[in-house]
Amino acid sequence: MKSLIGLAEAIEQLRYELGEAQDAGADQQLRFKVTEVEMELLVELRKEGGAKASFGVLSVGAEGKISKGNAHRLKLKLEVKDEALGGSTAEVGDDDEGSFDD
Repeated sequence: MKSLIGLAEAIEQLRYELGEAQDAGADQQLRFKVTEVEMELLVELRKEGGAKASFGVLSVGAEGKISKGNAHRLKLKLEVKDEALGGSTAEVGDDDEGSFDD
């Protein structure tokens, strides 16, 4: 059985996961600069009753199947900025420089 989540919720989850990756990499020597995130989602345009139409992101149920009849691919390219760094590009890792053997 497929279930839908909102597009805003999907992007918020991505934002959360990127934050978790930054925290997890805080004590690592290597840094990765995240300049752009590309998301490709399967979405379904839905309208219920008299409400406005909205996109729902498809998530796959336990059986791992989705119907492609009403599904559309949505590709987003997001430029990542870290407001804690004054809007500069986010990094995952630590600030220490040196060799791998340090």
